[in-house]
Amino acid sequence: MTTRYGQHCPVARASEVLALPWVPLIVRELLHGPATVDGLVRGLAGISRPLLRTRLRHLERAGILARGGERGIYRLSESGRDLSGVIAHLGDWGRRWLPPPGAPRHPEPLLLDICRAAGPMARPATIHLKFVEVPPPAHWWVSAGRDGCSLHRDPPALPARVRIDCTLRALSDLWLGHRGWRNLLGEHAIRLRGSREAVREVVRWLGDARSASRAGTGSP
Repeated sequence: MTTRYGQHCPVARASEVLALPWVPLIVRELLHGPATVDGLVRGLAGISRPLLRTRLRHLERAGILARGGERGIYRLSESGRDLSGVIAHLGDWGRRWLPPPGAPRHPEPLLLDICRAAGPMARPATIHLKFVEVPPPAHWWVSAGRDGCSLHRDPPALPARVRIDCTLRALSDLWLGHRGWRNLLGEHAIRLRGSREAVREVVRWLGDARSASRAGTGSP
């Protein structure tokens, strides 16, 4: 149920629309472009489909989502797109003031975040990630090339040049900048397999993606 504050204050009125569980995350996902319910569920691991549809109807009534267009495709309206700075500032505040998060439960949102922020890779490559201490699927593949990055649950056609064995907590800490490669490799929380050249290229590529994300050009 939406909270009604009954105040004139713009912060109170905006909170009636935005301060509901999952709403900022739905806006975050749609800032990357129009999406279906299936696409949103991928980036919002843990939300039920009935609750997602309830929140989408709430955003439609508030004018945050654009009406019309292709059936089953959700996209932001002008007022929804204007929330990009709000979502980015929330991310900046969380990185600066909140303690490091506990171990995430789902790899997919983290990997999607990496793919969205990642730039092109000069030589197309597949990266095979194996997560320990997570429920199946524990194996994921990232395809990176000149046209960007994509995430797969099954092995793509191009064989993997680098394999990363890690805990989900380790990759999350690395991505958020809470810990560095040297520390995580020294503790064997992350293991890299592949030729020296390929490993260096992937490490550099991930570093560039992380810098883009923190600069606000990747995922909030």
